Order: sequence, then C-alpha cells, then structure tokens
Amino acid sequence: DRIALLSFDTKAFLEWPLSADHDALVYRLRHIGTGGGTRISSGIIAGLEHLRSLGQNPGAIIIVSDGSSEITPEEKKDIETNLGATRFYWIWIESGEADDLAEQFGQYVKSLGGQVLRGKIAHLGEMFAQIDQLEASPVIWRQQVTTVYEFGILPQLALLGLLLAGLTNQLREV
Repeated sequence: DRIALLSFDTKAFLEWPLSADHDALVYRLRHIGTGGGTRISSGIIAGLEHLRSLGQNPGAIIIVSDGSSEITPEEKKDIETNLGATRFYWIWIESGEADDLAEQFGQYVKSLGGQVLRGKIAHLGEMFAQIDQLEASPVIWRQQVTTVYEFGILPQLALLGLLLAGLTNQLREV
C-alpha cells in the first residue's frame, strides 16, 4: 500500500507524498518536530486534498493525535464534501484527563462513519491491529524511538579544522 505522511499543528504540512517507499517515510517520520496546538481539521482536509489531487481510490485516513480541536462549519463542509468513500480513523492518545472537546470530536468522527480508538501510547500496536482487521489490505506500522544528540556548531568546526589541516598539508608540499 502507498502511504502519505502529513503533520499538523495549527496548519497541515505534507511531510511525504503518497508513496510505497515505507523506509523513506519512516526516515522522514523520525525527523518530524512537534510544535504548537492541535488543529486536526487541517490535517484531515490536507489528507483528503492530497488523495484527490492524485486521483486516488478512497483509501483511508488515520489520524494519530493526543488532542482534539473544534471544527468550524466551513471546515465540516469541506471535510464532508471531500470525504466520499474514504474511511476515517482517529487514534486518540489519551493524556489521562477528561476532555469534552475530544469527546465532541469523537462524536463528529463517528457521525462521518469513522472509527475512534482510544488508548495510551503503549497500546498503539493494538489500535493499529484493530484498524488492520477493518481494512481489506493489511495496515503495516512501525514504532521507532530515537534519541537525537545535538552538538550545535561542533561538527562544522571539526570539519572546517580537517579542511584547513588538509589545505595546510597541500600548501607545504608545494
């Protein structure tokens, strides 16, 4: 299956276009930074637009989020107009606190014929397995944890030092 990756906060960003290159997609996923608020509607609309721009079969949109957001009437109209036969899943990563806005968003997803799966991040595999049972083709997913060490300008200074040492050595030989 081909998969696209979009990230969203207050706006949606196409991180990786619809592709069967899952390794490149996972690489890109590792390098997504988290940011501001949660505007799920922007992610849904961008995903639907991306599917439609490529003339794709309906497929499925899976939103993974630890929050929810209000949806304006204009956004609802845009989603409902473009959803068509696209299947919609919302994996709601619970933070432990009751969230009326999330409950309302979950009801909206269900009103569209979508599925809401709730749980902690540790249950992500089980939630994807549930989606896999509902889809005709298997849902493949990977969870990876990485640690990023940031050294600031040190790597650039080391490279510059090596270049200067090589240049000095070349000048001595001349």
